[in-house]
Amino acid sequence: MPSPVKWNDQRKWDFSIRLRKSDMHLIREHINMFTDLGKDWSAGPPSDYYRFTPMIYAVDLELEIFELNLYVNDHNIIDKPSIREENGRF
Repeated sequence: MPSPVKWNDQRKWDFSIRLRKSDMHLIREHINMFTDLGKDWSAGPPSDYYRFTPMIYAVDLELEIFELNLYVNDHNIIDKPSIREENGRF
């Protein structure tokens, strides 16, 4: 990843993601995983002021012809996430 010439200068990382004809499945366990990951990253003592480096993450997400399946019901047991008929019941 690129680093600035100036010491502790702001860094900007650009990410460009393009997905075409994608089929995505989001289940309840994914939500729990991202929540736990955020808690892990933010845990611990604050960083030292002199070691802090400002970061900007710019994410450009482009979806074309996509299907997003949200299976986030707490009472729905997901055995086969790719089969819609198995996961539409409450």
